[in-house]
Amino acid sequence: MNQKFTDLVDRARTAVIVKDDGGYCVYANRGEEDLRGVLPGALIGKHITELVDADPTLVEREFERFKRERNWVGQYRTHDSAGNPVRLHTCNFVHREWDGTALYASFAYLLGSHTGPGRDGPVQLANTGLTAEDVCTAQLCLDGYSDDELAVLFGVSLDTANDLVARFIDGIGAGSRTEACIRALKAGLVV
Repeated sequence: MNQKFTDLVDRARTAVIVKDDGGYCVYANRGEEDLRGVLPGALIGKHITELVDADPTLVEREFERFKRERNWVGQYRTHDSAGNPVRLHTCNFVHREWDGTALYASFAYLLGSHTGPGRDGPVQLANTGLTAEDVCTAQLCLDGYSDDELAVLFGVSLDTANDLVARFIDGIGAGSRTEACIRALKAGLVV
């Protein structure tokens, strides 16, 4: 994996896991390992069906959908290091390596009991006018990533990253990146 990419996800404020085209973990940051209570490197090689507390057929179907649509925003249940059930809000996107290899990144945010019961599965975005890609961009902007860093995370050019941010800002009807992040947060699209 690209060193700039791994440097960014190593210091992410949340749990990050990266899967290959087959759904096997090729990278997990310390936040992901801490969440699951495993030693460094213990998640490498695990299949997505081993990481989510759901019907494996459903998990694989949603992963295939993610690969087709290139982004997936939603919630799912798993368990923490003590075996307690936890619910995560995730932003999933494709990271392109320099050679064109697609890797599937998931930024997961722990949802507390104050967030309400919610619904597992993909977030319904039809009423917002925003796409899953827009919401992933919004979440990463809220997390403080610059356009340069977004370009590295997505594995795209800086111009493409600039366009993604501009589309998110315009799509939510804001005049600035800050206003757009606040609107996305108030709308419950990001955490």
